[in-house]
Amino acid sequence: MTVICYNCRDRNSDQARFCKLCRTQLRCVQCDTLLKPTMRFCPKCGTTLNVASPTNPTPVGQTFVRAMAPGDCLQNRYTILRPLGKGGMGAVYLVEDARIARRQLALKEMSEQGIDPAEAKTALEAFKREAQLLAQLDHANLPKVIDSFSERNRHYLVMEYVPGKTLEKRLAEAGGALPEREVYGYAVQLCDVLDYLHRQQPPIIFRDLKPANIMLKPDGRVKLIDFGIARHFKPGQSNDTQAMGTPGYAAPEQYGKGQSDARTDIYALGATLHHAITGRDPGQEPFNFPAVRALNRTASAPFEAAIMKAVQIDRGQRWTSIAALRAGLDTNVLTPPPVVVTAPPISPVIPPPKPAPGPQTPSTTQAATFKRASFWQFMLLTVGIGAWLASPLTPLTLVKTVVGAFGVWFVSGAIGLLLSLLFVYLLTHQPLSTVVVVIVLIVISSLIPSAYFGALDFSASGPLFLVAGALEFMLLLSGWRTRSWLGLSVIALIVIALSSMLGLFFLFDLTSIVQSGIVTLVGVAAILLISSLVNRITGVGR
Repeated sequence: MTVICYNCRDRNSDQARFCKLCRTQLRCVQCDTLLKPTMRFCPKCGTTLNVASPTNPTPVGQTFVRAMAPGDCLQNRYTILRPLGKGGMGAVYLVEDARIARRQLALKEMSEQGIDPAEAKTALEAFKREAQLLAQLDHANLPKVIDSFSERNRHYLVMEYVPGKTLEKRLAEAGGALPEREVYGYAVQLCDVLDYLHRQQPPIIFRDLKPANIMLKPDGRVKLIDFGIARHFKPGQSNDTQAMGTPGYAAPEQYGKGQSDARTDIYALGATLHHAITGRDPGQEPFNFPAVRALNRTASAPFEAAIMKAVQIDRGQRWTSIAALRAGLDTNVLTPPPVVVTAPPISPVIPPPKPAPGPQTPSTTQAATFKRASFWQFMLLTVGIGAWLASPLTPLTLVKTVVGAFGVWFVSGAIGLLLSLLFVYLLTHQPLSTVVVVIVLIVISSLIPSAYFGALDFSASGPLFLVAGALEFMLLLSGWRTRSWLGLSVIALIVIALSSMLGLFFLFDLTSIVQSGIVTLVGVAAILLISSLVNRITGVGR
């Protein structure tokens, strides 16, 4: 026989004096008489009864459910390990998943117990909204949703477990301002994830960014948690349906003064960064942010300016997007702050001063970089192809005999590669001299018929393969040095193939190819000679 508790409807043994679940008194402690609801005294012995309702009495129509304890299992899958945190409407537990390699996950619980129906409805809508939003998102700074379900008037969301601590706890441990570089590291990741949310269709506005909703993992990665009041942006809506957010971090428009949009999250991010860099909790005096450097003199002026612009009351004065805020933060933080030396080193060994380098313009620096990175690559490639063509071990007649017609086209392609690379290199380094020599070669071709093909190749192959040369030129300018030989090899194969097709089209014979090589060498020598004379006369390297 069992006794059903009249408060929580849980089943108890026939001898139980108190409900094992809600601790309501079921029997008189003096005479074991079974009690009924509303009794204040035992009907048999008159003993005063302890039948007061438990804390947060269960509303009519709801069932009392005790808090989960370690060892409890849900869905025959998730075993409770320990609580991670508790709130007014639920808790978060660390659980173990029995199905997938016993991995650890976070179980977020939302309970309707002890709250009025209207409040329960609002909380449930927010809970379901969080589950739906996170299920459709995939970002490194967002926890992944694994499962969601309901049991006994409680709703659960199973998510990736994020080890670490919140930014709120980090600030409490620091007891004041955090270093600017640390704050910058958090800011970059938060900008990245907020930009991702704002680029969704329709955009997702987080609306509750604050230190308590920012998890810091041991590896330095940030995770944005608690999407309970996040919402989609609704074009044309003038006001938010509800005023939600955390005082100090919530923007003015969240208090019925307009619809929240991306600039709402910009305000909250600015308030969070202001708190982190100054140690001052904005909740003490909402909408009032003292200058950052008035509270933290080590902060840089550009970092201060970026934050102060983000927390403007008038959102028209804030950054227009998260990307713009990120750019504002980037203007200074990558440059280390100046180091103030308070005492000279003992017995310093000071090398003789070096003469100060002359001023360099950006274009001069880029040109110098290109010359250093590409000069020997182009020249070695040129000499290598020339040596291969002139080697007695591979006479052109042997190539023609063994390889046949394709050998002619391949050699023509190699010549085309040589000419295009030389043309691009010389045109970018000695444009005036190159143009002059090309014109001279064209004139020579009209006077000496045997030089016609060589001059034609030299003057036409460069423009024909300018795209390939320009690609290598851009790669070298961008600092792509370690893989430049790979780039040259790929481009060489492409250009050889195109040049071979060109040779097939014009049916160049071996005589014209040799003439092309000779005229090319003469042209290069002429360009270098003219350039040398120009350099001596003008002192300018172009």
